[in-house]
Amino acid sequence: KTAYEISACLVGSEMCIRDRPVAVFVGSWHEPNVAALKFLLEMAPAVPEWLIVVIGGVGEHPIAKTVPENVAILGKVSDMSFKLGLEMADVGLNPMTLGAGSNLKVLDYAASGALVLSTSFGLRGMPLRGGISAVEAALSDFALELQTIPRQKKRNEQLRWRAYAAVQHYDWGRIAVRAWRQWQGIRASQSFQARFYEHG
Repeated sequence: KTAYEISACLVGSEMCIRDRPVAVFVGSWHEPNVAALKFLLEMAPAVPEWLIVVIGGVGEHPIAKTVPENVAILGKVSDMSFKLGLEMADVGLNPMTLGAGSNLKVLDYAASGALVLSTSFGLRGMPLRGGISAVEAALSDFALELQTIPRQKKRNEQLRWRAYAAVQHYDWGRIAVRAWRQWQGIRASQSFQARFYEHG
């Protein structure tokens, strides 16, 4: 299958049959993501056994007009296609070296069950740790790590499960429950204080 055929399959069917593993990169059109995409496009020819799928606005940047054979640019997609693309990813790529704040894409990768391959910079502020719940590597070692990943299935599964467990704390449903309980506690405290002052 060509990169185009597989990318179309990713967005269009849950019964997609792939002939190679899939690594996904998610990003908006933002300078740190553009720099990361530029790196991935340069690295892609070194890992022809992988299909690299790019999701998000960064795929609309001019540098994405011409890409290697094993790179598929999806650009902006629907929420359903985004979810499906992540669920079918074997690896979530986070080759970030620039920017401020945390890379929330790491949470998306881990929550979907993908193995996270990231720079140490890209893991800052995240609950994942290199060698424990993610594969941490310098950009110069990304291609080597991708070449090695298929041969380390036991390690990969351990990292995936630890990453998945680590990000459950960030699940919106659980966050809502915690916020509700805190709010109920605040209301109960305010009610107690009000009654205390009434009788004081």
